Amino acid sequence: MPESARALLRGWQAASAHLITNPPAPGRASARRCIAEYGASRLWYYPPPTSPARREPLLLVYAMVNRPTVLDLLPGRSFIGALRAQDRAVYLLEWGDPDQAGYNRGLSHLLGRRMQALVQAALRHSGRATITMAGICQGGVLSLLYALRFPAQIKALILLGTPVDFQTPGSLLYQRVREVDTRLLDDAWCLDGALLVQLFHSLQPMRNSLAKYLQLAEDCADGEAVAEKVRLFQAMQAWIADCPDQPARVFHEFILNFYQRNVLCRQGLVLDGELLKPQQLAVPVLNIYGTRDHIVPADSSRALASLVPKQCYAELAVESGHIGMFVSRRALQSVPEKIQVWLDQLS
Repeated sequence: MPESARALLRGWQAASAHLITNPPAPGRASARRCIAEYGASRLWYYPPPTSPARREPLLLVYAMVNRPTVLDLLPGRSFIGALRAQDRAVYLLEWGDPDQAGYNRGLSHLLGRRMQALVQAALRHSGRATITMAGICQGGVLSLLYALRFPAQIKALILLGTPVDFQTPGSLLYQRVREVDTRLLDDAWCLDGALLVQLFHSLQPMRNSLAKYLQLAEDCADGEAVAEKVRLFQAMQAWIADCPDQPARVFHEFILNFYQRNVLCRQGLVLDGELLKPQQLAVPVLNIYGTRDHIVPADSSRALASLVPKQCYAELAVESGHIGMFVSRRALQSVPEKIQVWLDQLS
């Protein structure tokens, strides 16, 4: 048997022993408390290590299609923990599951009522007139729209793995949904989150099946920190499988306007009679993207550079995939540090 095969076998034997004897534990690394609610949506507060904090707070806005668990996955693998370590408070807007509080009334209600209520709660709690908002993936799109609609509330904007041009040649999601007839959702209340899990798996079927176990075996072949590697693998698999149901009308409008009409790069989006276009951005923006991102290709994010005023724009390329930006050791050492440097320059 080749040595490479023996190494994989050793790694799998070591990993499987931990997989069998250690069931996955619920993940969360940092203490937090809920300070505001809107239906099933929550605004979480992660206090700074010291009081008063030396640095200004950040408001994270995560995507609707996944849970934000991945931002605070495990001790030592926490994006939120790395931001708090800078001695700043962190707020997190978690959309939650579909509810009766106007969740299915479309993007206009989502931004103008639900998101606005929770952003204002963060402003009241922080005692500030403006706040720096950091939007992630789909949450970055919503954050960009919010900064365009309510610029007086936003001091600065950070986008992480955020699509802007939804029709770049490398966009696998665009290839999947460009012909979808979203009118099929007109009479629906919500879209089953399990369907989204299958959609994301279909983008890289081998990587999301056999390859991930081979990678785990390879990672554990040296016999070092096997328990930690298995714990991270289990936490990631639990997060990947947990997609909340999606409000049908919001999902319909998002697919139609962004993936099929590509409104951010074309005519803009009209919400409540107001035209929102990136060219109107009036706050500084730091655009962070992964060079190996298969969900949001780098070109999709970098399209923002040609749309917003040049004096407002800065960007950072990270050698990572879509989620590696928030869980890999290298990214957790570099990305929060670069955010801190950029924010200090604005002060």
